[in-house]
Amino acid sequence: MFQVPTDTDALTTWLYDRFVEKEKLLEIFYKTGKFPEFDMESLTINENSLLKPRNIRLSNYKIIVTDIILAILLYAAYCVIHCSMTSFLSIIGFI
Repeated sequence: MFQVPTDTDALTTWLYDRFVEKEKLLEIFYKTGKFPEFDMESLTINENSLLKPRNIRLSNYKIIVTDIILAILLYAAYCVIHCSMTSFLSIIGFI
């Protein structure tokens, strides 16, 4: 891996170089819809070997179960807060 320079001029050059690399990556992405793979040894962009996009499939069953669990947890949190506030207000004489 590379080191971030501490000298102001070297840091400015380093940051500019990272900006140029980012712009090259975005240009490749906008043209192909994919980011290129990196050669981690030399930290160069291999434009011939683009990463393939992955399809993510979500089961409707898993989404529904997750939503039900979330609703139950939110209702339980509401009950705890409501009961504790009601108890607190009755102790201080507001209720």
